Amino acid sequence: KHGPHVPIGSDLFHATYISRETAKREYVVVFPEYFYGQIYEAKYGEGTFALPPALISELLQATLDEIARNGFKKILIYSTHGGNPYWLRFFVQSQLDKKRDYVVYYYDPRRTQRSWNNCQRSAKRPWPATNMPENVRRRACWPSVRTL
Repeated sequence: KHGPHVPIGSDLFHATYISRETAKREYVVVFPEYFYGQIYEAKYGEGTFALPPALISELLQATLDEIARNGFKKILIYSTHGGNPYWLRFFVQSQLDKKRDYVVYYYDPRRTQRSWNNCQRSAKRPWPATNMPENVRRRACWPSVRTL
């Protein structure tokens, strides 16, 4: 879906940058970029690479199983591709269909940004029944990866 207006791979480059910056601040392991996701709304456009829905889910599941087999028990999926949020939310929710020895989290930067903006607006308003300073209220809006 990218091309003349935005370089192909922009979503992946953005996610890679954010992941590596996070790794500078938090103790995390950043796995290699994962190229497959949902792109069916642009499937018929030139340069689009769209795999069948069942295959992308199966491939992601196998990848997570292998990450967990290698000792990782908390796995965070981060995607900046606009077509992935609904599919990834469903995928992560479907992890509850059977018992696993690991947990998968999905971080949606667009949704988090909206929540951050709403939290920031509310942090500027007086909170009833609290004497919490504004800077503490603002900091409480942004969870750390450590809280996972």
